[in-house]
Amino acid sequence: RSEKYLSQYRAISENKEAIYFAVALLPCARLWLWLARQLKESYGNAYFTWKKENSHGHPEDHYRALLNKYLTTPAQIKRANVIFRQQIQNEHDFFASSLEE
Repeated sequence: RSEKYLSQYRAISENKEAIYFAVALLPCARLWLWLARQLKESYGNAYFTWKKENSHGHPEDHYRALLNKYLTTPAQIKRANVIFRQQIQNEHDFFASSLEE
């Protein structure tokens, strides 16, 4: 599953307009925020620094202006939605596969 995850990032970066790579990164940015907020780790734990750095903010705000500027036609918005949903599924599948191992 990690091969699919990475190959789709590569395909988007090589075959689409650059804006679609930003679309592909948004699910990961949102997931990191959610994961950081779920961690109950405290100071001294190896994940504490990561949690502290990633548990605040609103990643969608950083992307909104960019996406609104470059995704202006219904066809572009439709393509962006497809990519976003595909990458959300890839995030799910990638992390779900780690539970299976």
